[in-house]
Amino acid sequence: MPRIGEYVARADGIRTWIESGSFYIDDQSTDSIIILKNITITEILPYFMFDYERFALSCWESFSVYKEESNSHNLLAWPFLKLYYSAFFGAHAAMRVVGEAVIRIEHGQAKRLSELVSIFMAPGFHVGTGTYHVRTIQNPDLTINVILQKLSDTGGAHDGFWRVFSGFLQEIEAESIRDRYVDAGIIVSKIEDLTKITKAYGGAAGNWLSTIRNRINYSHDFGVWFPIKGSHTSLDDLRGIVFRSLDGIRLDINPGKEPLRAFAAASQVLASLSFEIAEQIAAQSDAATRFGSKWKRLRRELRDGEPARSG
Repeated sequence: MPRIGEYVARADGIRTWIESGSFYIDDQSTDSIIILKNITITEILPYFMFDYERFALSCWESFSVYKEESNSHNLLAWPFLKLYYSAFFGAHAAMRVVGEAVIRIEHGQAKRLSELVSIFMAPGFHVGTGTYHVRTIQNPDLTINVILQKLSDTGGAHDGFWRVFSGFLQEIEAESIRDRYVDAGIIVSKIEDLTKITKAYGGAAGNWLSTIRNRINYSHDFGVWFPIKGSHTSLDDLRGIVFRSLDGIRLDINPGKEPLRAFAAASQVLASLSFEIAEQIAAQSDAATRFGSKWKRLRRELRDGEPARSG
């Protein structure tokens, strides 16, 4: 989104904006797709910035805890779960920065939308609570439309998010080809490599990372809980991963044969992508109350995903 790093975050993000923002409901809206119109970029960006900030900062913090715990102790289960969350938060941040999101609409937001529906549309549908995919579209007159698409709540919040994120990646891939991006070849290659992992075993949902996370967390699979079982000859590699350039991360891993390495590599890619985006946004935002200062404060505490040492 244009100049996103220059805006001061507004508390509680998009949900607060839905409850108080200036917009009307388009009469083409339906029960499952609600179109909000007459929105300026300057009005909505501070709320997107709030959501972006919290996910970008929590991504790096989660990755840092993973690094500290995996290096300091002969333990892997909880560090792996934190590595997953760094990827989960990083993917959320990547969507926010281009004007998309997956959010939970609660009673307050649903009530406001329903009240507006009664003003701008004929009776017929009610806006319900639930999980929604948010997209922004810029019009020729530079106003913004916000599209709220209700998602199925089956499968859990994480699976639902990864399904949307998988589609988001495919849209980025198609856009890079259609608009002839200079680095389209790199974008397509990286997305296809990542998708081979996130859609492992032929699953179309793109939620493989969530599946592995659940197996580690609830079924205690893969022998990573103490005492660690099996040889795990690649554990040193797993403990050694860091934030780095996306070009330096290998994704040519068979998830069926090496699920932990594939899980770690895909998580590292998403966390590192978030890190690279945050570095660029921080460079555009240096005022005391903006993202740049928060990012710099976190950098003083953490180095390359590890705690800073005094002295």
